[in-house]
Amino acid sequence: SHTDNQLYIACGASLDWWYMSTAEAFTRNTQAGADDSKANYFISAGTAGLYKSLNPNKLAGATDPTAGAWTQVTVGESAYNINALVSVAADIYMGKEEGLFSRIGSTTTEISKELRSVRNTNSGKNMQLWKGSIFAPFGGQSLYEYNIGDNAIGTVSPFDQAPNLVDFSGRVYALAGDEQYAYAFVGGDTGKIEFIAGKWVGATFKWNSLAQLTASDVASALISAITSPSRLWFMDTEGGTAAIKYYTIPDKYADLTQATSYTFQTGGEFHTGWLSYTFEDQVKGFAYVVAVTENLSSTKTIDCYYKIDDDSAWTKLGTFNKSPLDTLYFPTTLPKEGNKIRFRFVLNTDSTTVTPIVKSLTFHGLVNFARRKLFEFAVVVGNSVELVKGRETGRGVKLAGFLR
Repeated sequence: SHTDNQLYIACGASLDWWYMSTAEAFTRNTQAGADDSKANYFISAGTAGLYKSLNPNKLAGATDPTAGAWTQVTVGESAYNINALVSVAADIYMGKEEGLFSRIGSTTTEISKELRSVRNTNSGKNMQLWKGSIFAPFGGQSLYEYNIGDNAIGTVSPFDQAPNLVDFSGRVYALAGDEQYAYAFVGGDTGKIEFIAGKWVGATFKWNSLAQLTASDVASALISAITSPSRLWFMDTEGGTAAIKYYTIPDKYADLTQATSYTFQTGGEFHTGWLSYTFEDQVKGFAYVVAVTENLSSTKTIDCYYKIDDDSAWTKLGTFNKSPLDTLYFPTTLPKEGNKIRFRFVLNTDSTTVTPIVKSLTFHGLVNFARRKLFEFAVVVGNSVELVKGRETGRGVKLAGFLR
């Protein structure tokens, strides 16, 4: 909303925009200007006024939106639309099909000329301001972070952490953020959307998988604190039907098992990426898996499965049922070897208030390097060595012994 306490609703380039008062009274805008009655996106810039975008590349601002008199500027090329607006105080940032732009004062700047090479009709859509940076999807599958304070841009794409998994290699549809995490909805396997959360851990931006949705896209996402705890609302499309859904934000980030807003499913699973232990071209012998856990028992277990190299089906290794430490061994009668391995863990519980907790997993194996080349060296030394103080016999024999 703008500083006049109205809610402004953009309805696209062909329909008039509307505004709503705090009394929930709706008014249709009927301003006479050629573009004054239309808007694709709205963003408030505080006391600087309200801004709106008009396809393809117009940005318009007004200190009193209901009175008209919008001031327009053009942004970038006319062949590419503005797909999102974000404000930081009085500064406006625009996600366009060809890249990221800013409007600071009376100056328009193209921040990311290198993004022209990945211009896409979905680039910039649903970009999000989070912890001093703008997170914006660009191209077919990349997520960029623009650090406003450092004026630096880089990628934090989910597929960087899972390069061989199709689940995280699709388009970034929508973004949101709270005090702890940035949230993203990522297209992956056909008919599936991955819901993930990430944040900076040291010098690395790490993503964690939260859920897999059966949907073809996610149109938008936002976090609302109207309820307690807060909710992340999103609109997805499943089977051709759009639906508004929500995810409950934890009320206890430090220990999710103590979050009163959470209950647990009786079953669920997660997969690792392919593990090659750095030596991708070497055959490894896989030995055993160690799990550090909480809450495991005969009714609260974790089934462990694996695939090696080109396996099409999962093979069950065994079941973890003891906490805090349990180990599963690969069969010694039929050694398991290969270049790479990945694991699937299925968590089972008989309670909606107690769930298996995985704290760490360690995979042990053996790499037996093949001999590549063999070199033989010979060192020839004299037995008598000339020293400053004179000749010394036997020093050469000692030196040769050391070199052996």
